[in-house]
Amino acid sequence: MPAGIPPLSYASITVGFIGFAFTFFTLVRVFWDSIQTMWSAPKELRQLLDNIRTELYGERAYFKNAIEQARSKSKSSTREDPEIAPLSILNDSIRTMMRDFREMEAPFLAADAEDRQGLDIEKSGRVSLRGNYARMDIRRRYIWLQAKSDFNGVANQVTRIQTRRIAYETSNTLSCVREVQRLFTIMRILFCVCALLATCAAWTPIVVKKVTELGPQITPDVTQVSRDGGYSVLLDGRIVWLYDDTECFDLGKKQLSFVSNTAAYAKDPDKNVSILQDFGVEAVGKEKKSGITDYAILADKTVGTGGWIAFSDDELYFNKERKGRERVAIWPGTSPTPYSTSQAFMFSPLVYVDSKPKKPSKRYQARGMTLISISASSKGPIATRQGDLIISGNEIAYGGFTSLLGYTSTANPQDLDKRDVYLLGITDGGLQLARARQEVLTDFSKYRFWDPVELKFIDRPPKVDEKDYKKIYLPGSFTYGSIFYSPYFNTFIMVYFNKFVDSTFRIRFLDLNNPVGQDPVWPKQGKYGSGIAPEDIEALVKYGWSPEQELYKSPPSKGGFNYAGMAHPEYFNRQYFAPSLYSSGTSADRRRNQWYGSATVPEEDAGGDGKHLLISWTSQLKGGFDSGVYQVRLAKVEFDAVPENSGGNFPSAAASSSMPSLSLASSALILTVTMSAPSTSLIKPTGTALTSTGSASRNAQRWWTFDAWFLLSERWTLYFWSLLLPVLCVWGYTFR
Repeated sequence: MPAGIPPLSYASITVGFIGFAFTFFTLVRVFWDSIQTMWSAPKELRQLLDNIRTELYGERAYFKNAIEQARSKSKSSTREDPEIAPLSILNDSIRTMMRDFREMEAPFLAADAEDRQGLDIEKSGRVSLRGNYARMDIRRRYIWLQAKSDFNGVANQVTRIQTRRIAYETSNTLSCVREVQRLFTIMRILFCVCALLATCAAWTPIVVKKVTELGPQITPDVTQVSRDGGYSVLLDGRIVWLYDDTECFDLGKKQLSFVSNTAAYAKDPDKNVSILQDFGVEAVGKEKKSGITDYAILADKTVGTGGWIAFSDDELYFNKERKGRERVAIWPGTSPTPYSTSQAFMFSPLVYVDSKPKKPSKRYQARGMTLISISASSKGPIATRQGDLIISGNEIAYGGFTSLLGYTSTANPQDLDKRDVYLLGITDGGLQLARARQEVLTDFSKYRFWDPVELKFIDRPPKVDEKDYKKIYLPGSFTYGSIFYSPYFNTFIMVYFNKFVDSTFRIRFLDLNNPVGQDPVWPKQGKYGSGIAPEDIEALVKYGWSPEQELYKSPPSKGGFNYAGMAHPEYFNRQYFAPSLYSSGTSADRRRNQWYGSATVPEEDAGGDGKHLLISWTSQLKGGFDSGVYQVRLAKVEFDAVPENSGGNFPSAAASSSMPSLSLASSALILTVTMSAPSTSLIKPTGTALTSTGSASRNAQRWWTFDAWFLLSERWTLYFWSLLLPVLCVWGYTFR
C-alpha cells in the first residue's frame, strides 16, 4: 500500500476501478450486440417479418371463416350464437396488430412494394405473404436496431392469441365430441325403440288378469317343518311334491331331524291344494310342558340315511363319518318329467356341502347329476337311482333346469318308434340344451348338444364357462324354473326365477311366429303351419323364445328374498299328460287326467285348461345357513284372454284344429300321431311304432306361400321403419 493513502481511500479506489471495468465491458457487449444486430439485419429481418406476417394472416383467415360459420349458424336460430363474441374480440385484436405491423414494416419495404396501408383482407384477396424488402443500408440497419424489440413484442402477442385460439378449438372439439356422443346415445335409444316396436309385431305379452296368494303349504303330519324347493309331478292320479333340505323341530324350535330331501303327496288336491301327506314320519317323544307328541320325518339328526332318495354305500359312509360337518346332499332341484302316466324321471344334483368352509364360495360344490326314476304307490312315492353320476361335475348340469320328453326329429322318420329327451342346464350365460334318446339317458357319451351357430345338434359339448351369447341356446339369467306345454296358449311356456334377488317370477313363451332358419316343416304357426303338439319338443330349436316378461313379484318374508320359483301345470288342467303317454288302447275322450283344484278354481268356471296356473316359491321366514327357517308358499295365476292382435304367435282355434288335441270335437285327430303305452322301464320303452297318416299330405303343401307372406308381413314393415327412422333423425340433426 503506498504511503500516505488511508486504507479506506485505497478500498474506494479499488471498487471504483472494478465498477469502471464492469461498465466498460457492458458497454463493449452492448456495442458488440448492436454491431451484430446491424450486421445480421438482412437475414433476421426477412425471417422474423415473414413469420409474423404469415401467422397474422393465418390467424386472420381462421377467425374470418370461424365468424362466418358462427353467423350462418345463428341465422337459423332465434338468438345469436354465443361463439361470435369471443371470436370477434380475438379477430379485432388480430386486425389491430396487422395495422401496427404494416406501419412498422413500411421502412424496410422497397419503393415498388405493394402498398399494404389500409389494405383489408376481407376486401382484397391479393395479399402476398412474402415481403419485397429494400436493400439494407446503414439507415435501415439502424432503424432495425431500434425496432427489433417491437417486432419481437408483436410476435409474442401473436403467440398469446394462438394459445387462446387453440384453447377455443380444444373446447369446441370437446363440445363436438359430447354432441356426437349425445347423438349416438339418441341413435341407440331410437334403434332400441324401433327394435322394440319391431319386436312387438312379433310377440304379444302374456296378460295376467289376477294373482291370488294361497298361503303356505300345510303339513299336519309333523310337528313343525322347514324345507325348501317344492317340485311336483302327477303320477297314477297322485300329485307328488318333492323338497330339498328338510328340517323338523318341536314347538320349542329344537331340531328333531334333518335330511337332504323328502317327498309328499297332495293330501286332497281337489278340495285344498295346500295340504300335504308326508311319509317316513316317526314319533320322537313328547313335549315336556304340554305332553304333545312330536313327529318328524326320518328322525336322523346325522343325515346319514339321506332322505327319500337313497344314498350309495360310499355316500352313506361319508355322511356318517362326517356327522353333518360335511355331507353329500341329493336335492331334487327340478320337477320330474313323466314318461308315462305312472312313471317319471328327473336329473338331480349331487352336492358336496361344507358347513364351515375356509372360503364361502366352497360351501356348495357340485359333484354332478344323478338320474332318478319316480313312481307313486299307495304307500308313498318311490325313488330309484339309475346309476351313480350320469353327468360329472365338470360338465354343464343338463336336466338341472328341466327336461322334456317328446317325438324324435322330423329329419329321422325311420325313428318314429323312439323318443327324445331335451335337457336344459344352467350356465352363467344362460341355458344350454342337450338331446338324448330315452333309452341311452344313462350314457352321457351318447348325448348331443345344440349349436346355435350351426343350428344343429353336434357331438362336442359347449364350454361350461361360455360367455359368447351367440353360442348359448337361450342367453339370460336363470336359477329355478319350469318349461311345459300350455293347452291354453297352444305353445311351450317357461316360468322361472333369474339370478336377481327380487323374488320375481318371469315368463316366456315359444314364439311360433318366429321360426329359426328356413325349415319347411317348421314355418310360422307351428309344424306344417298347424300349431304344435305337447310332444313336439323339436320346436324348442325351431322357434325363438319371446322376450322376458314379469309374471308376478312374490312378497318376501322377514328372512330375505324368495327363491325356487316353480310352476305346477298339473293343477287346473286336464291336459297335463301328452297324448302319447297314454296307452295305445286309450280312447280319445279318456286321454284326460282328473281336474285338481276344484275348490280353488271350479272347472266349469275356469275358462279352459291351463288358463289358471299354480306357482310356488320358497320363503325365508328366518335367514341363515345353520338357523334358517324356510317355507313353501303357493299362489294362483289367472291369465287373461289371448289378445286379438297377437299376430299369430298363439295359434288360433282354426290354426290348431289340425294338430293333436284332447278336445272332444277333434278327438279323431288324436290318433294322427300316436305312441304305444310305455313300459315300466325308464331305460328301454317298448311298443308299436308311431304312425303318421297325415304327414304325406302336409309335406305336399307349397312352401313358397310362406316365403311370400314372410316378406310382406307387418313385422318387416316395422323393420323397414326401424332402419329408416334413425337415418332421418341423424339427417335432421345434422342440418338443423
